[in-house]
Amino acid sequence: MSGFAGIVRIEPTLETDEIDRAVIARMAEAIAFRGPDAQQQFTQDGVSFAFSLLTIGPAPQSSEQPVTLDGEIFFLGEARCDGRDDLIGKLQQHGAAVSPATTDEQLVLQFVAHFGIEALPELDGDFSFVLWKPRERKLYAFRDLTGARPFFYSRRNNQLIFSNTLQALVTSGSVDRLDFDRQFIANFLLGAPHYEPERTIYFDARRLPVGSLLEFSSRGFSARSITSYPIEERLLRARDSEVLAEFRRLFAQAVGDRLPESETTILLSGGLDSTSVAAAAVAHRQNQNTRGNLRLSAFTLDFYPLFQDEDGPLARDFAACLDLPCQLIHQAHILPVEGADDGPFRLPEPYDCPYPGLQPFYVSQFRADSRVVLTGDGGDETLRAQAAPFLRHVASHSGKTHAALLVLHYVLSRRRLPALGVGLRTGFLRLVGKDPAPPSLFPEWMDPEFERQF
Repeated sequence: MSGFAGIVRIEPTLETDEIDRAVIARMAEAIAFRGPDAQQQFTQDGVSFAFSLLTIGPAPQSSEQPVTLDGEIFFLGEARCDGRDDLIGKLQQHGAAVSPATTDEQLVLQFVAHFGIEALPELDGDFSFVLWKPRERKLYAFRDLTGARPFFYSRRNNQLIFSNTLQALVTSGSVDRLDFDRQFIANFLLGAPHYEPERTIYFDARRLPVGSLLEFSSRGFSARSITSYPIEERLLRARDSEVLAEFRRLFAQAVGDRLPESETTILLSGGLDSTSVAAAAVAHRQNQNTRGNLRLSAFTLDFYPLFQDEDGPLARDFAACLDLPCQLIHQAHILPVEGADDGPFRLPEPYDCPYPGLQPFYVSQFRADSRVVLTGDGGDETLRAQAAPFLRHVASHSGKTHAALLVLHYVLSRRRLPALGVGLRTGFLRLVGKDPAPPSLFPEWMDPEFERQF
């Protein structure tokens, strides 16, 4: 993703302007790795912005930022719009001058101009950006529900410093790199760092939670959630074939929205998620009449000869069925915690994977001319749903009898209980003396006072 960073002062002075120029230069260096195509800095009336461009496509991208249509509102950040044709049609119906050549950044500005800030959750796609209104000296920041693009900030008095790169905040000097957020560390050690998503490893740096809007002006500061995932109504009379056809249509559109015209790499496993993405990508390229050169390649990883890992061979066989070039790479030589202290790929926060050397190894396998890598990450989390929230929704709208009949139908057709997520199975096992998850002791090296406090 491209990199962006900024400093906003509500009451600037000549002295602070000079200081901010030096700070934004350091922040620009911290985000330069994100954008090999262009780097820019912008300073005006107490506002300093930095941007580094990574061109990926398939949609047009603005080559320079900040972007403005009228000088009244400026866009800085990351935007990738899904369903562009529908969005363009909606804007045209409201009199906006947009076309297929309009960039995603310009579409966001047009959308806000016609529907307002509060309508941002209606946009589909990946977003992490700020909107600056110089006349009002007011800044908005928005992050969408997927959370694919990060947004960090640090606030002191009448100054706000922000970026999609945590290192940029540390470089700015507004974050004490030795003042760690102990509550974040406690959450991380308990395996639940997202209980308080606004925290980061640094006490002075905050993370904008997904689906949230940040506002900063002379009136003060606020960060609030403005959207959540909707519970859609059940398709009571739809046939299975109709549901499947609609899913395939939406899935193909989702892959197409993310598939650039340039060379693209697919990280394959032997499971369903990445192979489904690969099949959709091949079909999309074939429909574009590019049968001679799909500009697609894949690679897959396994742990052979550490054990008889079937993941790689399965993925390679699948790629062969699609005539997709695929490289099988063994990764068993990478050891736990190898490269954590002195590796080339340093993460800004603790990471719960015991193999920090895997990620730079993945990156080293990507084709040099490939800007986009498609994976199947996230599919399991989408389908690993708990039934209790859904059943509560059905009971409140259609009655408890209807909800009970749904559970009965599930049990009779699947011959097992649904995953309710309310602890019934765990409670029963504990009742009969078979605790599935006995309490674990903290390691001896953990500070006793830290245990008591957190």
